[in-house]
Amino acid sequence: MSTIVMESQLCCEINACRIMTGRGCQARLKRTSGVALERHSRLIAVWRWRNGGFELSQTLQPFSIGKVETIAEALRISREHLCAAA
Repeated sequence: MSTIVMESQLCCEINACRIMTGRGCQARLKRTSGVALERHSRLIAVWRWRNGGFELSQTLQPFSIGKVETIAEALRISREHLCAAA
């Protein structure tokens, strides 16, 4: 699949997740490439589709995951680790 398609789908899934939006998290597509994950309007991570999988870049606490292959895996990590309940 193309980068824009995969990143757009992930962005939509994050924004449709009531658990994450209830915790103040939302996603937006970056101009160049990637899905910016924000919490209360602060950038916390960026997901990028590269070579058949999603790679994570974090701005706060490092959480090493390597690479995930599906939107479901990226969504789960975002929900459980990046936008975890306070």
